[in-house]
Amino acid sequence: YDDANLVAREQHLEMLLCPTDDLSPTGYVAMGDERYAMSCYVANFGPPDLDDTQEKRDGVFSRSSETRLSQILDGLSNTLMVGERQNGPFRNGAVHDNHFEYETTWSGAVREINDPTDDHGHMVLFQTGHTPNSPMSDDRDVSAPHHGVALFLLCDGSAHTVAEGISETVYNALGTRAGGDVVEEF
Repeated sequence: YDDANLVAREQHLEMLLCPTDDLSPTGYVAMGDERYAMSCYVANFGPPDLDDTQEKRDGVFSRSSETRLSQILDGLSNTLMVGERQNGPFRNGAVHDNHFEYETTWSGAVREINDPTDDHGHMVLFQTGHTPNSPMSDDRDVSAPHHGVALFLLCDGSAHTVAEGISETVYNALGTRAGGDVVEEF
């Protein structure tokens, strides 16, 4: 923690906000007495569960990851890099551990003050545990404010809409960087 970062972390960055999201452009994620400007985009952790050991991920990003494009063996056009997430209450009104809303910020995962082992990776990462906009989604998933689709940036730099009805098998394959999966059209 450094007070010098206070001003920066509270700045909303227009390029990291979805134009159709009316909460995030002025909203903050609060952690104790600290607040962090919201964002609408999260990086691909892929499968498995984001709450498990952070270093054991199959996607492109994790804590302190240094993934090179040459390590994305499934192909840059077959691998998700960034997904869209709305902030606010979970779609199904449920609770995941002590979380009940999507918390997305651009400035980084914030460790819990009372439990430094809880690094809140969900603030900057998504897992492919539930398909986009799933009614079962929680703070680790993609949940966009668009009806029927979510927006993604693939590792080749192209932007795509992915239908919420995508097969879980294909979605998980798109979430891996080196799973050896052959991805059908999505």
